[in-house]
Amino acid sequence: MIEANADWQPFGCDILPAPDAVRIACAGELDLAASEVLSARVDELLESGPARVILDLGGVTFLDSSGLRMVLEARTRAAGRGVPLTVAPGPPPVQRIFELTHTTELVFGEQH
Repeated sequence: MIEANADWQPFGCDILPAPDAVRIACAGELDLAASEVLSARVDELLESGPARVILDLGGVTFLDSSGLRMVLEARTRAAGRGVPLTVAPGPPPVQRIFELTHTTELVFGEQH
């Protein structure tokens, strides 16, 4: 019998507007299915022309390669529109994927 992972939670994100930015607070597992959902949300936000976007990974419990790709592509799409996209770090297991792929500096730059 396979035990269910008690730490698992479905992916969700809340859009939290602020005067100078829009924050996307993510929670749960950022895997292939979730990255497609999040990518669509980021695109919707970019269409609305925010001054700045903050992608907050603080509540993310798992990040796979598709989630990593989504974060990298979102930064590129935002930059193409002239919108700064800042990524707020996740917990240590999530940050590990950035370290293993040598993308920490690229994603977090001076903020990390």
